[in-house]
Amino acid sequence: MTHCKPIPVRLEEALLRSLEEGVRNTPHKKQELIRITLRRYLPKVIQEESERKPRAGWRESFAKVKKEIAAEKHNGDWLNSANEGDKDWQW
Repeated sequence: MTHCKPIPVRLEEALLRSLEEGVRNTPHKKQELIRITLRRYLPKVIQEESERKPRAGWRESFAKVKKEIAAEKHNGDWLNSANEGDKDWQW
C-alpha cells in the first residue's frame, strides 16, 4: 500500500451531492472516488492551467498604472488645469 497523507478539503454542496451519488452508484467510498478522479484528471488540469497566461502581480500592475499616469502628465493638461484652479477639475 502506498503511503498516504491526509489533507483536509472543503467541497461545495454540488460536489458533495455528486460524491454521494457516486457512493450509491459505484462500489467506492467518497475518499476512493476522489482519489480515482484526481489520478485520472489532475495531470491534465495542471497541464492546462500551466499553459494559461499568468495574470500580472500587483507590482507589475502598479508599475503599468504608474507609467500610464506619467504619460498622461506629459501629454495632457489635466494636471495643469488643476494647478490653475479650474473649477471643473476635482480630486
